[in-house]
Amino acid sequence: MKPLLSQDLPFKPSKFPINYGWVILISGICGVIMSIPGQTMGVSVFTDYLIDALEIERFELSNAYLIGTLISATLLTRVGKLYDKYGGRVIAMTAALVLSGTLLLLSKSDKIAERIAVQFLGESSSSYVAFGTITVLFFLLRFSGQGVLTMISRTMLMKWFIENRGFANGLSGIAVSFGFSIAPGILNGMIEETNWHETLGQLALLAFCFVGFIFIFFRDNPKDANCKPDGGRPLFQTKNKKASLPDRDYTLKEAQKTFVFWVFVLTVALLGLYGTAITFHIADIFEKAGMSRTTAFSIFVPSAFVALFFHFTGSWLSDYIQLKYLLFLELIAIILSAYSVINLGNYSFCYYTLIFANGMFGGLHGVLMNVSWPRFFGLAHLGAIAGFATSLNVAGSALGPAIFSFGEQQTGSYNLACYIILVAAIVLFLLTFRANNIISSN
Repeated sequence: MKPLLSQDLPFKPSKFPINYGWVILISGICGVIMSIPGQTMGVSVFTDYLIDALEIERFELSNAYLIGTLISATLLTRVGKLYDKYGGRVIAMTAALVLSGTLLLLSKSDKIAERIAVQFLGESSSSYVAFGTITVLFFLLRFSGQGVLTMISRTMLMKWFIENRGFANGLSGIAVSFGFSIAPGILNGMIEETNWHETLGQLALLAFCFVGFIFIFFRDNPKDANCKPDGGRPLFQTKNKKASLPDRDYTLKEAQKTFVFWVFVLTVALLGLYGTAITFHIADIFEKAGMSRTTAFSIFVPSAFVALFFHFTGSWLSDYIQLKYLLFLELIAIILSAYSVINLGNYSFCYYTLIFANGMFGGLHGVLMNVSWPRFFGLAHLGAIAGFATSLNVAGSALGPAIFSFGEQQTGSYNLACYIILVAAIVLFLLTFRANNIISSN
């Protein structure tokens, strides 16, 4: 079925003076960066302010984040199927509009919770009302930002590049990693310049303007736009490259019957769980290790440089090697990171190991999350497959903060949760030996 919105509006990509895939590359980058307010990287900056304003405990906020994100995860596979059927541009515009409205409501969340409490309970404040309010807002925030907008921006790019998919993904990763690394500092600076209410309001306005950007530049796939993947002429051609597509297209149900699908998708979910938990609680993790909030947020920029290297190198290598070798590296990075968190207050080198490991798994995660599904299972049902993988990634990110918060509440530290991550990563590492590509030419 053709996309709901004509690919010739407001102009024809086929008449563009250069390969329109490069415009899609830039547009996809902008889409993922615009999702930052819905990513844990963005939410973590506002965590302490929301706890104080809503007068709830950290564990309650983590549970609200868990519930909201889990509900979001259950809907993403369905959204992926709608993308395959109707195209992603209209869905992306809707997601950006919902993101804008949610950020505006989040900026007034304390006042909204207070008004509801007075209206229905006759009280000026209620932890139950505050919990319910922030849970709904977290659901909308995660669904529209981290979920739909990110999934469509990434999946769209994979359709416009086939022979040079890894190279294009590498360029995308450089820009996205840089944007994510500087975002916490920028957002924190905006809050210090004004306050957290106004900062969220400014982000809401930016997301609203982004709806127009999507309408102008996003396109669903090259075929409907009378264009060709890679512009019809790949930048790099070599007989040593691995097949960029399988011999046939797989449906989601068929993909779910393969061993390689579950090894990759469970690793994606584990990284979503661990990476989100670490980012969400980063300030408290460093405080327990005797370090400041400023030091905690300082790890993101150097980690980003490490991520840039691994993302670009991994993307380039993904065109030439079996993807399971990149999966090995990602799991090693998770193991190193969890070990570093456990010993952060004991050994000074763990601070630097944490920076390196977080950058390493962050960079490789972007590679495997993007290139694995078209490489293994084709393009025809890419939205559904990517949607399912994204839903598990989002589900993992929902569980992460709550699991770590519960462990901290019970033991006074995050070590127990990190030991669980270590065991899970080691098990997946061993399973990866059998995670061979299902493509015969690989």
